[in-house]
Amino acid sequence: MTSTTPRTGPQLIAYADRLGGSVAQVAALLRGPLAGAFDGVHLLPFFTPFDGADAGFDPVDHTQVDPRLGTWTDVADLASDHAVMADMIVNHVSADSPLFRDVVARGDASEHAGLFLTLDRVFPDGVSEEDLCRIYRPRPGLPLTPMTLGDRKRLVWTTFTPQQIDIDVDSPAGQAYLDSVLDALTGAGVSLIRLDAVGYGVKTAGTSCFMTPDTYAFIDALTAAAQARGARVLVEIHSHFQRQIDIASRVDMVYDLRCPRWCSTRCTPGTRR
Repeated sequence: MTSTTPRTGPQLIAYADRLGGSVAQVAALLRGPLAGAFDGVHLLPFFTPFDGADAGFDPVDHTQVDPRLGTWTDVADLASDHAVMADMIVNHVSADSPLFRDVVARGDASEHAGLFLTLDRVFPDGVSEEDLCRIYRPRPGLPLTPMTLGDRKRLVWTTFTPQQIDIDVDSPAGQAYLDSVLDALTGAGVSLIRLDAVGYGVKTAGTSCFMTPDTYAFIDALTAAAQARGARVLVEIHSHFQRQIDIASRVDMVYDLRCPRWCSTRCTPGTRR
């Protein structure tokens, strides 16, 4: 269980491999040359592998620290005297994940088939051109990639790249997966959880599949699950400030890198923190 006591001083943001070379070396820097300078650190993805196709935002195993960077014991040691924030990548995993590779090999016979999202899961009665054009994606083209799963050709949801396979967060398998990630993070003392790409996490037929009412309900559920484990939740919002205010009422903090300020649930339009 993580501590709910907030540390409000400056927070460092860093990749462990680029600052020190490992989680333990980040801790050594914060206790040595940088002692007293930072209350906490946002460790950018340190999962297996930290150097994947998207700089760690495409985890093969989101529940393991990349052994080249250390262990969960190292993360817990760092968290003993600094607030540690980590990314919870809720939308996807790497196409190289053993779970997805098993689905590629065995299709629906795989015990992990329910974890990954295919087009027919969202549109069981078929999809129209209008439906497809309505879907918002942060890249050119559609968020779908044709792949062979077992002996069938399927359209798999790949919101960002074909190397990043979307999770079916509404399925029992998807929910169990997210719980396992939360358990791994909070079990090592991570007290701040940044929900990465959460706006794309829920796909609902007939909508943009981005920041819909179903997305808000998903954020509510994830936040409650994290808070029950003693962690606070932060969301990065690149949008109009009113959307930031709306999201802030559901989580503990929001921020936007283009406007570096933090906003708590106590913020009102026009105030700054």
